[in-house]
Amino acid sequence: MVGNAERGTPAALRSALRGVRRMFRPPTPKITATVRLPAGPPIMSLAELEAQAAGFPSMGGLELAPFLRGLGRAAPADAAIVEVGVWLGAGTAQLACALAQRAREGAAVPVLYCYDRWLAQKSEVQKTASRNTWALKRGQNTLPRVVEALSPFGVEICFRQGEIIEAQWADGPIGVYIDDASKKPKLFRTVMRKFGPHWIPGKTVVLLMDYSFYLSTGNEEHSCQARFVEAHADHFEPIDLDVREPGCAAAFRYVKEVDFEAAIARGVL
Repeated sequence: MVGNAERGTPAALRSALRGVRRMFRPPTPKITATVRLPAGPPIMSLAELEAQAAGFPSMGGLELAPFLRGLGRAAPADAAIVEVGVWLGAGTAQLACALAQRAREGAAVPVLYCYDRWLAQKSEVQKTASRNTWALKRGQNTLPRVVEALSPFGVEICFRQGEIIEAQWADGPIGVYIDDASKKPKLFRTVMRKFGPHWIPGKTVVLLMDYSFYLSTGNEEHSCQARFVEAHADHFEPIDLDVREPGCAAAFRYVKEVDFEAAIARGVL
């Protein structure tokens, strides 16, 4: 399994054992599904919905909750909100809370589209257990629970479950695009080709949750989002997230159309 020079080192042995376990581990099943929550009257008061939204497990905390609610309040009604990489729906709940408030005021609201695998990984199981939130099992299909938790908001949400690299889009213009999944070039390039051409110059807000992730990892691959935006600086207008600890996130208004195929050809996407 390992070379002679490595056999005596505990780290190499642990790595080899992990490799053996992976060989005999059953493959993670692929699940694809589309589930749609219809719009309807919220079954809770606005205060109760806000409390419900605050109770969702979150990878990075709720620092961006006010910004997300602001996006939901300002999103154009005639263009979709797209969220790529949803996990257990903490950000989705903040958006839904704002949309529910709009609906109660009699205003038109956009449809929210969510993309994720919704299959619990080991790290996710450990994270939720350590925070005493949702109890998950490794390999669990978490989509039913996410749908149930978001149903009280009464807003239309379309959940598209599957590998994000295989995601498709044919639902018109996109007014808000949130990406919390595309840390590496191949996936980021793929989602930009699929969703980017549907952004509206002068209107669409783009929130990239891993924009400066590379600064903490030192991995050049993780700089793909920043490199793309910096190469098109006159196409993206920075938006202040107005939070003390934004993490790796950055937001922009899409002000000028990007030729995504040309960006790929130039090596900046």
